[in-house]
Amino acid sequence: MEGSPLDFEIETLRRDLRNIEGVVEVHDLHVWSLSVGKLSLSCHIISENPQISLKEALNLCRNKYKIKHSTIQVESSLEKFKHDCDHDMH
Repeated sequence: MEGSPLDFEIETLRRDLRNIEGVVEVHDLHVWSLSVGKLSLSCHIISENPQISLKEALNLCRNKYKIKHSTIQVESSLEKFKHDCDHDMH
């Protein structure tokens, strides 16, 4: 039942997330269908302003892409808050 939606442009979504003010990087981006017409998303965003970027990313997903279920991990771009996201799942 779950799988990648065939008609979804994930690179367009990645670009739109990157264009949010303050966003430095988007990685670990995954979109899949829970069932027909019900998309889910998970990603990591590195941002200069994490709370504002999270709010804008959630709005983008809901309003433009109709993704109602999103799990977005937002990481600060400040070196002292950087989270090591080094694994082979990308």
